[in-house]
Amino acid sequence: MLMDGFLGGLKSNLRERRSFKDYRNLNDLVKATEKCAAILNEGKLEKRSFELVNAVSANANAQELRETKNEILELKSVIEQL
Repeated sequence: MLMDGFLGGLKSNLRERRSFKDYRNLNDLVKATEKCAAILNEGKLEKRSFELVNAVSANANAQELRETKNEILELKSVIEQL
């Protein structure tokens, strides 16, 4: 009964991962849930770091494109003056 209440209070992603297995006692369930939550959090942090790296890379590429565009515009104005 206590284990059912514990499972019911979990977020759905944790509850789904824990509900398919039978645990001997509440202690085992709590330990397994903590381990699962840590793995899920680690995955979220890894995803965020990839998103940050991609955002920085995209920003660096945008800066390079702006610089190239400005150089082309400068060359265009020089050619027009000839």
